[in-house]
Amino acid sequence: MSRPRKGKGTTPKAPKARLAVLVDGAALPDDEARKIWERFSAHMDAHQGDMAGFASVNGYASAAPEYRHGQAVLVLVSRRA
Repeated sequence: MSRPRKGKGTTPKAPKARLAVLVDGAALPDDEARKIWERFSAHMDAHQGDMAGFASVNGYASAAPEYRHGQAVLVLVSRRA
């Protein structure tokens, strides 16, 4: 029985981004997620612990950071959900 060869016919996976954003359960593209995280971080620096304020200012019903499988995830819920 032979073992599969490494490197032949396989495409390496891109590294998983360290930051992610879910809006109503749907993941945003990495570049958009990074921009939202930057805004979230700036808001939290200016208004410590004010996740509801960030959500409100940005048109969401709620915002909550979580840690999932080695990744920081900002979970946003839209007002229409």
